[in-house]
Amino acid sequence: MKIDINDKEGVDNEFAKVNAMARNATHHDVKRLVSVIERYLERTGLRKECWTGLRFRCNPNAAMFSNAYKGIPTATYFTVERYPSEWFLVCVERRDCGTNRITLTSVLSDEQKQSISGCLL
Repeated sequence: MKIDINDKEGVDNEFAKVNAMARNATHHDVKRLVSVIERYLERTGLRKECWTGLRFRCNPNAAMFSNAYKGIPTATYFTVERYPSEWFLVCVERRDCGTNRITLTSVLSDEQKQSISGCLL
């Protein structure tokens, strides 16, 4: 799957396939968390042309749950990947709800590492 995150209908259709009664995700969540990711990448000093290939798994419902739940509830996760032109939704799935809201799932290339380290000096 590869859906432009600006395609609200396409994004919401993918979420409709996996969303359940609670801890769901929407197009709004995708836009909001991509905005958080972009602000973070800008603060690290990673040049925008180096964002291509970055992939993040997002859980807009990240939380700690008490033992009263007698287990871990599930939540809708989505994965976004940066292509040269835009961010794209590449995966939507239900998983055990964790505490991490955004997780980098791709490996940084040497060029990306060099770009970040160049700004830290």
